Amino acid sequence: MSIRIHKLAEELGWDNKELIALLKANPGKYSFASSGNGTSQHLSGELFKSMSGTDMQHIPYKGSPPALQDVMGGQVAMTFDNITTAWTLAKAGKLRALAVTTAAHSPDLPDTPSMKELGLDIDIANWNGFFVPYGPPELVSDRLTRELS
Repeated sequence: MSIRIHKLAEELGWDNKELIALLKANPGKYSFASSGNGTSQHLSGELFKSMSGTDMQHIPYKGSPPALQDVMGGQVAMTFDNITTAWTLAKAGKLRALAVTTAAHSPDLPDTPSMKELGLDIDIANWNGFFVPYGPPELVSDRLTRELS
């Protein structure tokens, strides 16, 4: 796909409901990138497809950076990504944030609607963990616990 979804959305006046209508009218024509099979990004895209009644092909990548690169380059139509990796690109105008998957607006993208506002009952929040190799020295473990609390 050589046309980016956010370019199509711009042509449609940034109306996300029209974007969903476009996807419904063209089943299988558009694709979405994710950071890999089974990731939260992949499952967010699959939930979006199911809840919106659209059909897009999933294109898995080995991480968010190459997926975002191909969306910006027009090789893939759109992506579902974590705000932490896509936020700076959206702020720089390289990507258009069409919606957030949480129930409420993100303070980082206050003008971006939630999926619920688009009529889709989707509420997906992401969590992050901090991992170290098994058996760190007690001094290291105690300091990490203290600093991350």
